[in-house]
Amino acid sequence: DAPRLQREAHTCKGLLTTFSWASGGDLAREIEKRAAEGDVAGAAGRVPELVASMQALAALLAASGKAGG
Repeated sequence: DAPRLQREAHTCKGLLTTFSWASGGDLAREIEKRAAEGDVAGAAGRVPELVASMQALAALLAASGKAGG
């Protein structure tokens, strides 16, 4: 459903940009925009890429936490 996809993408965009993860933030912004325009299929098609971007950020943060601990 478009509103939920838009909301979730917005949340991801905020998280990713907080950590200056520009490529992920840009992707989340694109998904959010497509969902707002009603292009649910186009937005949903980019979700796996967004998930991978978030996983990459999580791995980087986990690794930096271990290195500093």
